[in-house]
Amino acid sequence: MLFVLHFAVTWFLIGLSWFVLGVHYPLFQEVPKELFKNYSSLHQAKTTSLVLFPLFFEALSAVLIVLFYPLQPLFLLSTLFLAFVWVTTLFAFRCHQKLERRKTQKVLDRLMQIHLLRTFLWTARGGILIALFS
Repeated sequence: MLFVLHFAVTWFLIGLSWFVLGVHYPLFQEVPKELFKNYSSLHQAKTTSLVLFPLFFEALSAVLIVLFYPLQPLFLLSTLFLAFVWVTTLFAFRCHQKLERRKTQKVLDRLMQIHLLRTFLWTARGGILIALFS
């Protein structure tokens, strides 16, 4: 059951990540600078309320699977990718903090680059999970 829940949460986050990459972050370009601070604050609050539990559940369930189930090298690789997802998430958070102070194209571009990497890592991780659980 833990594997199924882990798989489902991971793929929920992958889908959300692709949505953010393809729709949500590109729309940041359309928000005028004078409205961006408020928009950015609302974005962070609403996004956090949506993703906080799934993010922590994914990480906790990955650790539990590694600790309590027979060692699967591919699952360890996917867990390493998850660790990199968390690192990139911290970098993205820093970009959001900068954007709350001042909207700049440089920070928006950096956020998109970071999120592209995060989306790639999550998608690769999801592919590994499909290979393991099928």
